[in-house]
Amino acid sequence: MNVRIFHRVFLVFSTACLLELFICAISTQAVQNSDGSARAERAIAQMRKAVFGETKLESVKSMSLSWKSRHQRPGGGLSTGELICDLFLPDKMLTRNTRALSSNRGQVTAYRLLNGKQSWSDTTSSNSEIPVVRVGGSPTGNDQVKMLQAIQREQAIQLLRLALPPSSDFPLTFTYAGEAQASDGQADVIEVKGPNDFSARLFIDKASSRLLMMTLPDAGFRLSLNSLEVTEGRAPLPKDVSSKTAEAKFRFSDYRSENGVMLPHLITHESDGMIVTEYELRDFKLNPVFALDHFDPGKKRK
Repeated sequence: MNVRIFHRVFLVFSTACLLELFICAISTQAVQNSDGSARAERAIAQMRKAVFGETKLESVKSMSLSWKSRHQRPGGGLSTGELICDLFLPDKMLTRNTRALSSNRGQVTAYRLLNGKQSWSDTTSSNSEIPVVRVGGSPTGNDQVKMLQAIQREQAIQLLRLALPPSSDFPLTFTYAGEAQASDGQADVIEVKGPNDFSARLFIDKASSRLLMMTLPDAGFRLSLNSLEVTEGRAPLPKDVSSKTAEAKFRFSDYRSENGVMLPHLITHESDGMIVTEYELRDFKLNPVFALDHFDPGKKRK
């Protein structure tokens, strides 16, 4: 066998071996991904069972929840408020987030609404001397798309917290990411991915199958009221400091049954290692009947 033929045979043999190894690697990765997805789906199914018990998930059509909130101000001190979330599955949501201002100056209310492919948001104040500043004028088409995406993301987070299936307009995938050890036991870690770079991690207690914690990138949320800033999430960074990717943590505890549904009565929002907001569940309604125009983006809100 001359050198040229040997080189050709060697090249063909090497290429075949590499191709076989490549196919084997892809097959192994596919098996791992498939197994990870199956383990994640099992963990999610067990979490839903822990939340809803004997209540059939398909019988859950709507929910209404209200929380009393306590906020840590960026400059120190506490403020109180209320968060109400109405859900009509699979693709309708209305939230009303009310925050008391300092020095008895009144309160600010932020509305966020989703109705299928429609969205709406508004912010009002109880004191006319504190007008709401809407930066940028009238929303453009691109702004409206971004608002829809943001509110769809918020609804996805609410559905995850309540162990409810995602909307088909905002599909989510679940992958088993491993286990986490805590002082009170072990948790299954589930990686969640969705449209527009949505990502979150769920920490599900292995013993009770209850959601212990959720983490997600902290984008922050700010309402500008002239010189006053009401901040939900982490405080805005100074302009001379480069922004780093922060992580928001939501911890869930004090689980109690409400109408046969096991819900956390305390939710703690942490960012940058600090407690930002605490939410205490005050009221819960399963399958309430909403008015026909309750989720109408054109309806005037008080």
